[in-house]
Amino acid sequence: MSSNNVKTWQTVITDYIDEVNEQDKVEKMKGAILATKLFDHLMTAKTEDDNQSKDLHKQLNKLKKLSLNERNLPKIKALYQEFVKNGWITSVDNTINAIKKMSDYYSVWINHALLQIDYVTPATHVAKLTHSSSGGSSIMDEIDDVQAGYLTTSALPHVIYDGAYPNASLSKIAKFLLLSVDGDPLGKLLKAGDSSPLKHIVADDNLADWTATFKQKLNPHPKADSLAKQVYFPVKDDYHLLVVLKPSSLIQAIYATYFFKDVRKARDKIYKQKEKEKYSPEVYQSLPNVATLATVMSQPQNVSVNNGSRGGNIRLFNSAPPVWQNQLKPPLHLETMFNARLLNRYAFDNIKQLRDLLLTFEKAEISFKDPNRLKGVRNWVKAIANNVIDYSQTLAILPAGWSANPECQLPIEQQIFLDFDRQDAEFNNVKRQSDWQGKLVKGFVLWLNKSLTGKDNKFISTNEHNRIWRDVFANILREHIDMLKMAYDEQSVNLDSVIDSHTADNTDNPKETTV
Repeated sequence: MSSNNVKTWQTVITDYIDEVNEQDKVEKMKGAILATKLFDHLMTAKTEDDNQSKDLHKQLNKLKKLSLNERNLPKIKALYQEFVKNGWITSVDNTINAIKKMSDYYSVWINHALLQIDYVTPATHVAKLTHSSSGGSSIMDEIDDVQAGYLTTSALPHVIYDGAYPNASLSKIAKFLLLSVDGDPLGKLLKAGDSSPLKHIVADDNLADWTATFKQKLNPHPKADSLAKQVYFPVKDDYHLLVVLKPSSLIQAIYATYFFKDVRKARDKIYKQKEKEKYSPEVYQSLPNVATLATVMSQPQNVSVNNGSRGGNIRLFNSAPPVWQNQLKPPLHLETMFNARLLNRYAFDNIKQLRDLLLTFEKAEISFKDPNRLKGVRNWVKAIANNVIDYSQTLAILPAGWSANPECQLPIEQQIFLDFDRQDAEFNNVKRQSDWQGKLVKGFVLWLNKSLTGKDNKFISTNEHNRIWRDVFANILREHIDMLKMAYDEQSVNLDSVIDSHTADNTDNPKETTV
């Protein structure tokens, strides 16, 4: 790292520590540092005297119950002096005096942060996003593999690292580890044992030890938690995470790109221009059916640094495939087209409305033959008949002749209706000579009656009802077939004219004929 970058790191780190503004807590920090150093040393105490062993064990239990802070420092010092006096530990007065003499605010702050850094780490996947009370390990994705068909953290051009911590009181330590100078965050460099960011801040005689401690604490043994549903499986000298954690960096990238306040304002501005039918050079992005997942009901900063910045919400895009990607398959294995899910989905609302109307008439004991009521009934039947026509037109995009497949189980009248452009001779003879339209009308009447009857059998059609169903569908079907024939005739005329034109050209210029 160049000297210019080292200076930049020094500026970034010292500026952040200044912003935290904890100069008035220096003595408390030094007290906590000293208490921790003494605690670690006291825990190494041992004795070969059986008479003193019981007393040592009692004193160590008392020590373990103390919080390592400036308030308990006198008690810890007293235990230290007693342990030295009894010969259970060696004296570390030089270390104690060195800590007392620490005067550089930045070194004190970093040393104090080092004491609290357990399970505080820059991460791309945060365990607490699965459950806000999870104590599981968060991880940093450092995989470089990218596959075009997948949206992954490694596919991001710029990873926005998150800061994970056991509790929100340590958020300032997490933000410290997220400091960056045109590249990887401080925590990632320290995790790899890179001491250069601290070189001009920490004294040379402490730099190696502090860097080693940072590296050790930023590479903790994986910790699972049932709330995060994590399972680590041992693989050689490492562990494989069997349950994927929520990718906070990817979530943040989506938030910053599409849902950040300024982005939403810009999108709303373009939309207002569109509503007013005014020109805008900007492309308007529509985000339909976005779902919001709340990771915590209140205080989202308790989960992670980035979770606090996005209000504790994870935005989920609608992942349903576009309609154009759906594959339309011919209804070869249906015994009747009236069992097709697509047709029944088209007609569902109209059939329900007609059934409700007819049941209303029956309940009120009034005749549906009144001209106004009859007109309403016929209109609903027309809508249902048009749903059947719509279904046939949906299948019209299939290649002509699909019904010739030996596996096709549809009645011949329905094959003609749904595959009208099929051209084999036998099929055309049936289409010209049989009453296929009459059979189709009968099928429509049976299907509509069955749909109107319903599971509760509340509606039973009469001959008068059947006549209306038959007349309405027969008229609409006739109009539809006439339009199909007209379109086919026009296509044939156009094709004949193209053939005639091509023949005339060949007659006039026989040498220019190409095959």
